[in-house]
Amino acid sequence: MSSNVIQFPEFVGVEIFCAVVTSATIIGADGARPSLRDVGKRIYYVDVIEAGGGRICMWSGPDIIQARQEAEECRGEFGGRIRDLTGDAA
Repeated sequence: MSSNVIQFPEFVGVEIFCAVVTSATIIGADGARPSLRDVGKRIYYVDVIEAGGGRICMWSGPDIIQARQEAEECRGEFGGRIRDLTGDAA
């Protein structure tokens, strides 16, 4: 039986993406409590994606320029290409 599923090439490399913090919780010796400090802030993430789909976050922070620098360093170390999913102009 043939399949109509199109096999797309697997992405291997470094991915930059971002998210906006909508809630945060601080967990400490006194238990958990909500924190409003970072709510509304945009956080960027740099992940390395391996063959087979495994991924690990190598960096996170509030600066797209630093995220791109970190992505270049990761590409130099792990190979592949960089995929920027942030939609922010270079």
